[in-house]
Amino acid sequence: MVWPYVASFGLNFATVALLPRIGFRLLYWPGRLGPRGVLAWIAGTMALKFALFAYLPRARRTRAAYEHELAELGHEPDDRELMEIYHRVRVRARRPRDR
Repeated sequence: MVWPYVASFGLNFATVALLPRIGFRLLYWPGRLGPRGVLAWIAGTMALKFALFAYLPRARRTRAAYEHELAELGHEPDDRELMEIYHRVRVRARRPRDR
């Protein structure tokens, strides 16, 4: 996935180009934290990225299963049918997989 890096670069570029003083302060603030602050910032950033990479595949699988259930239904579901599909998909997502 390249688009987050491109978006981050574009946002940094636009900020520095439009507001140079504020842009450089936002861009280089981790350097003013000191050694322990930088280590804490790196650890926090890595923990956030690991959590997102662990969560996103499950979210995509759940969304695909939900869309599959809606496509099988064949008509616009009412509230009761939506709740049944939602619970069916969530229970299936929580079940441990057989390996």
